[in-house]
Amino acid sequence: MGGMGGFPGGGFSYSSTGGRSSPFGGASGNPFGGFGMDDFQNFNFDDSGRGGGMPFGAGGGGRKPETITKPIPISLQDLYKGITKRLKVTRTVYDKSGGSRQESNVLELNIQPGWKAGMKITFPEAGDVYPGAPTADMAFVIEEKPHEYFKREGDDLIYTARITLSQALTGVKISVPLLDGTNCEVSIRDKVIEPGAVHRVKGAGMPNRKQKGAFGDLVIKFEVQFPRTIPEDDKAQLKKILANAY
Repeated sequence: MGGMGGFPGGGFSYSSTGGRSSPFGGASGNPFGGFGMDDFQNFNFDDSGRGGGMPFGAGGGGRKPETITKPIPISLQDLYKGITKRLKVTRTVYDKSGGSRQESNVLELNIQPGWKAGMKITFPEAGDVYPGAPTADMAFVIEEKPHEYFKREGDDLIYTARITLSQALTGVKISVPLLDGTNCEVSIRDKVIEPGAVHRVKGAGMPNRKQKGAFGDLVIKFEVQFPRTIPEDDKAQLKKILANAY
């Protein structure tokens, strides 16, 4: 895998949590080139917090130890465009006498565009080492960081647009900043916007990881803000205007 400490050089695999794992390339290379390289993140997988020596039951009878798993938070923007994360990890190598030493390495985690929370990326034999047993695997599970104004539903991006009652009645133009750095301009003039109304922009959502070139939608949900009070003179005018609106 490259980096420090001489970890095994095998590939890694990924899957949705609970799903079947599928290999997709060597860990020392970058099978999804062109992504940005993130700063190091440190992960310590040391089991020594349980006390001296090997953890109870680990490595006995030649059984493969349990995979060491850690969550890794990824921003929605990075899940949109893809990114390579460089992770500095530390594992424990146990010897037959019960002693142990720490070993560090740098792993490259290649996030593809469109990946989702819950996806699990496994590095075979990158975990703790026990005498007389196979080396443990190391895995990371993607957690999606909350976004400032988007919520994700599948491949769709949900955006809440807060507009005034005047805009709802007479028309509105809004600009939504997208994750690719562009803006989506939406103008609605031909109808009244009811509270909770939804406007869908095809293809302006997240990339579909299974279908190259396919994207979800941008779903704009309108929240209409009503005035707290209306002067009496204005009420009379509103009644006249709205009387013929139905």
